[in-house]
Amino acid sequence: MAVLRLKGRLTEHHAAQTVQQQIKSRIEAGVVLIVLDLQELSWMNSTGLGSLMAGMSSLRQSGGNVCLARVPEKIHNILMITKLVEIFPIEKSVDAAVAFLAGSNPR
Repeated sequence: MAVLRLKGRLTEHHAAQTVQQQIKSRIEAGVVLIVLDLQELSWMNSTGLGSLMAGMSSLRQSGGNVCLARVPEKIHNILMITKLVEIFPIEKSVDAAVAFLAGSNPR
């Protein structure tokens, strides 16, 4: 299991590619359970949402899963408006996200 901490703004193609590459490298290393800690993420647009969706898709296709943790209110509002709160598991703490994923039984 891995915890990735996203910081700043996830609004540009380069930042989105970086997130996707970090997830891909974990999958290639056999890590298919990832907590995305969003506490220090200040903003995200459709590019950022797309990168999270692509990461989740890659993880699930690999038999794994992702869980969002410590989601700031602004980001949570975006997830609610786009109805992605119905797709992404969201926990209030990294520990709770780790526990959620530990119980998800990949592969």
